[in-house]
Amino acid sequence: EAAATYFDLLLALGSSLTVQPGSGLVTTAVRHDAKLVLISAEATSYDELAAVRLCEPIGTVLPELVTRALEQAEAFTERKL
Repeated sequence: EAAATYFDLLLALGSSLTVQPGSGLVTTAVRHDAKLVLISAEATSYDELAAVRLCEPIGTVLPELVTRALEQAEAFTERKL
């Protein structure tokens, strides 16, 4: 949990965040200014703390997010070369 004080971003995938230590990490990270991104088909008690909340199954959302992130990383790398 101490490591969560250094998070810039906490990505919670497919979790209800009702069980420790996961739920404690959210509180600690957000208290130390981390951005919270929640991707889950169900609502959580932390939804109001999220900078981004995607209420979809992770199997639907995650593949698209990974594809877009990889495209952005490739474009960034090409600009650096």
